[in-house]
Amino acid sequence: MGFPTANIDPKSPINAVALSGMHYGVYFGWACLHNLSEPVGVALNVGRRPTIEDGDQVSIEAHVLRRFDHDFYDEEMCCLALGFLRTEQRFESLDQLVAQIKEDVCATETALTDPHALEARNDPRLLNFLGLG
Repeated sequence: MGFPTANIDPKSPINAVALSGMHYGVYFGWACLHNLSEPVGVALNVGRRPTIEDGDQVSIEAHVLRRFDHDFYDEEMCCLALGFLRTEQRFESLDQLVAQIKEDVCATETALTDPHALEARNDPRLLNFLGLG
């Protein structure tokens, strides 16, 4: 669909705890990978992906707002969700879903320019993950 995502294991102990208080939908925040020197913006989808209808399992998909020359399969990623954009919904077509994802990405980019969001890049959990804390 043109939006590469990192699929994050929702069943890992730390993710299961985080998910217990989250509503299904789209969030914005920051993500870290070990090969980066700073957090990068991320749009996170948490839920059951009702438009795709590929099962009943909860998934966490992170769309990092930066292009990479390589994939990052099997790499650890740390994500910090800062805010909620919208609830999970089912779309009548993939074209409608893609249009909404484009809006979600734009909303994420805008939200991450807020001074509070920019300050969250210094969150100790992110900096520790990067080895800067």
